[in-house]
Amino acid sequence: GSGKGVDLIIRSTNGGNTWESTGVVVEGNPNILGVLGDDNVLLVDGWRSNDKGATWTKSNEKDGFETVLTYALEGNAIFGLRGSCIVKSIDKGLTWQKYADMEKKVLDMAYDNQNDTLWVLDEDGCLFRFIEGRRVNIKLPTGREMRTKTIACDPFDGNIIYVGNARDIAKSEASVIRSLDGGTTWENMTKTATNGVPGMDGGVEASFIRTHPKTGDLYVVGGCRGMWKTRRPTTR
Repeated sequence: GSGKGVDLIIRSTNGGNTWESTGVVVEGNPNILGVLGDDNVLLVDGWRSNDKGATWTKSNEKDGFETVLTYALEGNAIFGLRGSCIVKSIDKGLTWQKYADMEKKVLDMAYDNQNDTLWVLDEDGCLFRFIEGRRVNIKLPTGREMRTKTIACDPFDGNIIYVGNARDIAKSEASVIRSLDGGTTWENMTKTATNGVPGMDGGVEASFIRTHPKTGDLYVVGGCRGMWKTRRPTTR
């Protein structure tokens, strides 16, 4: 929640009917991540809670985390950032180890549960895939219409990847793109006046995208354009 230019962690215990402030100020990425298999643990912006958000403890800046972005659906791996370093935790965010160093700022990450690999999107619009610790570059469609911000991976098929783009000022002509072959080829999922696909004009100005861990459906947050949902491909 925000008030007077300050982002705070707020908490509801009755399904969102009422809210209360925890007093914790969020200074970085406001993405909140729950821990698979433990409803009590929450992680956000270097803060960790053991009691469903009632109280919070700040992570150590030297060996902790600054942002949490994704997790494995099997096992207990959580991935986040500490500066330009990708970090990994296997104990519900208590301790963190270096996974990889990045030259550029990381915007988002997605975990490929099928192939046990990590997808990483950086501030230059470059997409990487880590396979057994080795970084593989994936070519994205280029052009001035692209301002990549976020990435998501299908929970059942690691070859299905989504990348979200938002121009912020003017509508992007390729707000959500999808690959069905692990990043070899890409298709535009967003209808536009020039080169879009038929159908509803949904998922525009995608600033944050995620797939549902049980259905594979894609959820797209489009800023002032609202939230959109589309089903996973039926061909897979």
